[in-house]
Amino acid sequence: MTGYRSMADLEVEWVPDVPTGVRHYRQALEIAERRARAFPSDQAQYQLAARHSQLGYALLQLGDPQTSLQEGEAGLALIQSLAARHPDEVPYQHALFIAYQHVGMAQGQPLGVNLNDTANALQTFDKMQGIARQVLEADTKDQRAHDHLAVGLILIGETEAVSQPARGAATLRQAMDELRASAASSDDPFRYRLLQTEALTWLADAENRQGHHDTALKNLRDAQAVWQTLAAEQPEEFSVKANNCDMQQVLAEALRAQGDFDGALIALRAAQAFAEAEKAAKPADVRALWRLADCYQRFGACYEAQASHSRQPEQRRAANEQASDWYQKSLQQWDEWPRVAVSSVFNTKRRESVAQDLARCAVQLK
Repeated sequence: MTGYRSMADLEVEWVPDVPTGVRHYRQALEIAERRARAFPSDQAQYQLAARHSQLGYALLQLGDPQTSLQEGEAGLALIQSLAARHPDEVPYQHALFIAYQHVGMAQGQPLGVNLNDTANALQTFDKMQGIARQVLEADTKDQRAHDHLAVGLILIGETEAVSQPARGAATLRQAMDELRASAASSDDPFRYRLLQTEALTWLADAENRQGHHDTALKNLRDAQAVWQTLAAEQPEEFSVKANNCDMQQVLAEALRAQGDFDGALIALRAAQAFAEAEKAAKPADVRALWRLADCYQRFGACYEAQASHSRQPEQRRAANEQASDWYQKSLQQWDEWPRVAVSSVFNTKRRESVAQDLARCAVQLK
């Protein structure tokens, strides 16, 4: 079991080869199930819970949120029982936090493939945070609990920002406070700076959603300053490049809203370069497909906004034609989804959004 799990960890997080990782997690789960039946100890149940939860997380990376949720809930039920029987054993509490996290992500955490159920996701994340606070009440020096609290605030803030951007922004500011404190006492400051760039980027996104574009730009400048230190240390690290892609797309939103279409397009081209290279390198990776589809849709939105600001009919038409072309490119990416992943509300809703954008452009071009 340990061998299959170790291979899967590498394949899902580092290689990446998620389909093979999922297969190895399933093999580890089968062994854990046999062991739990033969030796029904708490340790066997703990291992079984962890295998369900890990498989659920991997299935999200594979683009299958419904099966991910089923596996996550199976792991959560097992670890809830263990944690209830051993309330003073911290490892069970940490495992319970992770189990809630994986379930909430599948339900509706917007930075990953999910079932768009943000209401239940927030309820699950609230229970998750309760675990972190409980551990910290017992031991204020538990660094892992501090880490969990900060990560939980990021997940919650990003989820809240979809429908409650002011609340999401407030939560992400709390996350920044926790991250700064954790970074100051951590042996791994790189990771905390990486989380800071994520929190600041999506804080900027929440500010954009409220129309606070100047504030969004300030947060993005702060994010870029932190990001520069990461890029200097590990310029080829994938997560560093991916964070910059996200920053550029959020920056484009702020600039577009302020009428700086040239600046927005420059930011989007920077994001496009990474997204297209990632998709070319990993054609079956659902995250790469999603990132590229979003980038193309933002190009369309930028040109559509430019058209609405153009006074000359020929300029307006040219911009709308550009918008239509970019929306069509985005739609083509979403049309690929069923060939590389399980179709769900996640991809169908996003495809529908782009199709509506394209139809609106068609009306303008008539």
